[in-house]
Amino acid sequence: MNQHIFPASFIYDYLFRPLMVAFFTYGIGLGSVFGQTSAAMHQYDALINHFSEKGNLDRLFYYGKKKAALAQSADSLAVWLSVQKKMADTDAVFDSTQYALDFCRKVAADLWRSPRNAEESQMVMRLECTMGWHCKVLGQFLQSIQHYEAANKIYEQFRFPNFDVVTYIYKAQGNNYTKLGENEKALVIHNKALVLGGDPESLAGTYLNIGKAYHTRRDFGAAEIYFQQGLALTTVSDARKADLWCALAIVQMELQHYTQAVRSVETTFKLLDRAFKNKADRCYDCYSNASKAMASILLKMGKYKEALKYIDAALKEAQVESAQREIAKTLDTRANILIKLGQCEAAIITTNKALSIILPSFSPLSLDENPSIGSFYEENTIGEALDTKAKALMALCQKNKDIRWLHCAAECYDLAWKSDHKLRESYQYSSAKLELQNYVRERDELAIEVVYLLYQKTLDPQYIQKGFDIAERNKSALLADALQDNLLKQGLTDQDTMLRQITMMRRQRALYEIDLMIDPSNKDAPQWRNQKDALQKLITDLEQQISNKYGLGIETQEVQFAMNGGSTVFKGGTLVTYFITESVVNIFVFQDHQAPIWTTVAHDSNLRLLVQSYLRFFSDQDAILGQPEAYFKVAAQLAALLLPPAAYSGQALLIIPDGFAHFIPFEALLTTTPTANTTLRNAPYLIRSKPISYAWSFATWQQQQQLKHHPTDYLLGVAPRFEARQRGLSPLLSEKNEWETDKSHHSDQLLESKANYQGFLKSCEQYSILHLNTHAFADHPSRIELYDQALYLPEIFALSLQANLVVLSACQTGLGTNQKGEGVMSLARAFAHAGAACIISSLWSVNDRSTARLFKFFYEGIDAQKSTRDALQHAKLQYIDDLETNNTAQSPYFWAGFIMVGDDRTIAGAPTNQYALFWIAGLVICCFMLWFYRQKNL
Repeated sequence: MNQHIFPASFIYDYLFRPLMVAFFTYGIGLGSVFGQTSAAMHQYDALINHFSEKGNLDRLFYYGKKKAALAQSADSLAVWLSVQKKMADTDAVFDSTQYALDFCRKVAADLWRSPRNAEESQMVMRLECTMGWHCKVLGQFLQSIQHYEAANKIYEQFRFPNFDVVTYIYKAQGNNYTKLGENEKALVIHNKALVLGGDPESLAGTYLNIGKAYHTRRDFGAAEIYFQQGLALTTVSDARKADLWCALAIVQMELQHYTQAVRSVETTFKLLDRAFKNKADRCYDCYSNASKAMASILLKMGKYKEALKYIDAALKEAQVESAQREIAKTLDTRANILIKLGQCEAAIITTNKALSIILPSFSPLSLDENPSIGSFYEENTIGEALDTKAKALMALCQKNKDIRWLHCAAECYDLAWKSDHKLRESYQYSSAKLELQNYVRERDELAIEVVYLLYQKTLDPQYIQKGFDIAERNKSALLADALQDNLLKQGLTDQDTMLRQITMMRRQRALYEIDLMIDPSNKDAPQWRNQKDALQKLITDLEQQISNKYGLGIETQEVQFAMNGGSTVFKGGTLVTYFITESVVNIFVFQDHQAPIWTTVAHDSNLRLLVQSYLRFFSDQDAILGQPEAYFKVAAQLAALLLPPAAYSGQALLIIPDGFAHFIPFEALLTTTPTANTTLRNAPYLIRSKPISYAWSFATWQQQQQLKHHPTDYLLGVAPRFEARQRGLSPLLSEKNEWETDKSHHSDQLLESKANYQGFLKSCEQYSILHLNTHAFADHPSRIELYDQALYLPEIFALSLQANLVVLSACQTGLGTNQKGEGVMSLARAFAHAGAACIISSLWSVNDRSTARLFKFFYEGIDAQKSTRDALQHAKLQYIDDLETNNTAQSPYFWAGFIMVGDDRTIAGAPTNQYALFWIAGLVICCFMLWFYRQKNL
C-alpha cells in the first residue's frame, strides 16, 4: 500500500521547489520593473542554492551573475563578492583547480573599487586566501605567497575576531616558504601561529610545520625537538600523530638512527590504520608519505629491493589524490633507488617522467633530451630531478662507455644550477640563499667531476671554461649580490629618499639580528624576529621600487671572459683559482696570451696532513722558531702541490681560494727546496718573487674594480688602546700610530675614549682609508672591539662605505665560519659587503709591536704612490730584510698573517685638500677681479 504514497522528498523536489523557482523568477522579474532592491538580490539565494545542490552549473552561474549584477549596480561589494564565492565554491568548479583559480582571478580583476569597510575587506581577504590555496595546490608557491601576503596585510589591519588566521593564512603561508626553501621566513610565520596557540590538534600541526622548516634547513636536532613536542600533546588525532611520527622518521634517518626511523614509520602505519578504519575514508596522501619515508630509509640502509617495493606502493597511493609536485618527488626517489640497482635507463626514464609532471611542456622522445630553461619556474623539484638524472647518465656512461651520456649529464647539472638560481632570486633572506648555496655546492662538486672527465677525453679547452664557471658560481654569491647593489647605488642620485630609507632599515634590522645572535632564548626573541621580518619585507619592497624606477636589477651577473690567446684575464699577472672537493683539489691557472691550465691534486690523507702541519706552524709565535727546518720542508712541499709551475710566471699573483686554501698564507710558502744555508731571513718565500693579492671570487674582484668611491676625507685611524683594560680587553700600546703617512695627506684619528661606537659610526663612511688598530674576534659572535662596546658583524654589513681601503689591524679579521658554497664569513668580508674596494685583514692573532713596524713600511709605500698590493709586498720585504728585525721577529708568523683581498688600487691624496685649493684659487681670482674693477673705476 505504501508504494503508492509519494515520499516527501519527491513532493519537495518535483512539486514545491519548481513552483518556488517559478515564483522567485517571476517575483524578480516584477522587481526589475519597480527597482532592483537588496531584497530582490536575496531572492536569488534560493535559486542559487537549489541549482548548486543539483549540480546544474549553467543555471547556478546564470542566477549568480544576475545577483552579482544587482549587487554591483547597488555598489554592494560585500554581496557581490559573496555570490562570486558561492559560484567558485561549487563542486563542479573545483573539479579543476586551474579553472577555479582562473575564475577567482577574474573576480579579482573585475573588482570595480577598493573595499571601504571591514566587511568588504574581509571578503577581499578571503578571496586572496582562496587564490593562495589554489596556487599552492598547483605548486605555484611564489604566486601563492603573494596572495597570502595580501590577505595577511588586510588581516593585520582589521584583526577580524572570528577569522582563524592560523589555519587560513599562517599555516599555508609558512608551508609555502618551507617548500620554496626560505626556512627562516617560514619559522617567523609558524612562530606567530605558535604564540596564538589553539587547541591541541592545531598546536600539534604548528609543531609539525616548525619541525619541517628546521628539517629543510638541515637543523635535524631542532626538528626532532619540535616533532617530539607535538607528539607529547594529549587529545591529538591519530592522523596528526601519524604525520608527526612520519616526519620524525625522516629526521632520524638523516641522523643515521636507522633502526629508530624504521620503528617510527611502523608506528605511522599503525596509527593510519586506526585513524582510517573505513576504507572509504582512507587518506591516500598519508599512506603515500609513510611508504615514501620507509623507502628513503631503506635506500639509506642499502636495502634497495625492499626500498623499491615501498616506493612503488607510495606511487600507487599517490596517484589517487596527491599533488603533482609530490608525485614528482616520489618518482625522483624511485629513480635514485633504480640507480643503486644498476637500472640506469629505467632511472633516466623515471626522472624524465618526474620532469614532465612539473614541466608539462617537456615531452622527451629520447633519454638524452632535456627540458628548456624557458619552462622553469620557482620550484626546487626541477633541480632535484635534473641532479638525479645526471647521476643516472653518469652511471650509464660508465656502463656502456658512450661519451654522449657525459655531455647530457653536464647539461643536466647546468640546467639544475639555472633552475636553482631562478629560485634563489625569489628569496628575501640571506639565510635561505646560504642554505641553497650549500646544497648547490654539493651537487656542483659532481658537476665539475663530469666536466673534468669530458676535458680529459676531448682535450677541448671549452671545458676549462666550463669547469671554471662551475667553480666560480659556487663562490661568494651573497657578497656579489651586495657589491652589485653598491654598483647600482653609485649610479643613482644621493638624494634618492628610498636609498636613505633602505640604509636606515638595514641598520635597524642589524640591531635585531644582534639581539637574536647574543640572546636567542630571550622572552622577547619572537617579537625581535617579527620586527626583523617586517623590516626585511619593507627593504625588499623598496629595492623592488628602485629597480622599477631606474629600470635596473640588483642581481649578480654571470662571469664571462674569453680564454683565447689574446684575452686579458689579469693584466700582467697570473690568476690561480681553487675548487676543492672531498677527493680532489681543482686548480685553474690563467695568464695573458697563454692557454689556460686545469690541473688536479688528490685531496687525500697525505695532503690533509700536510695542510694541518703547515697551519699548525702559525698556531703560536714559537711554533716556527722551534722547528725552522721542519717548517721549510712542509712549506716547500705544500707549494709544489698547490702552485703549478705556470703560477710562478707573471708580474703578480691573484689567488681565489676555496676550502682550506682560505686559511693558507701563500706568501710564506717556499718557491724552491730549502738548503742547509736557508734561514728565516733569506728563505725563498713566495712573497719575494712577486706581489700577491686575493679575491673572494672572480666576480667580486671585477665588481670591486668597478666601485667608484667619492670620499670627502683621506684617512681615519681608530685605536681604542684599552690602556685601563676596558671591558677586560688587553692593552694595545704600540709606541706610534700605525697609520703615519705623508703630512700633506690630511688624516683624522679616534684615539682611546674617542674611538667609541657612536664616534666610529658617525665618521667611518666619509674616508678613503679606514685603519682600525684594535681587538677583533672571529668566534661567535664575530665582532670588532671599540672603546665602549663591540661592533658586530650585522652592523658592519649595514654600513655604506666610501673606502678604497680598509686596514683591519686586529686578530683573526680574515677568519670566520667557512660556509660551504659561499666562503669564509669573516669581518673582512663584512667590510667588502659594506662597500670597501680593498681590505687588509689577518689570518691569526697578531703581535701588536711587529704589526706597527709592518704598517710603518706599508704606509711608506702608500705615500710613494705604490698600489695597495705592491705596498704590502714592500712592507713585508722591508720588515724581513730590516736589520732591526731580530731573529725571533723574522718568523713568518709575524708578517705573513696580513693579506690583501679585493681591488689593487693606488690611493689618491686627500680630496679635501684638493677642494681647499680650489676654494683658495677661487678666492684669489675674486680678489684680483675686485682689485681690477676698483683700479679701472679710479
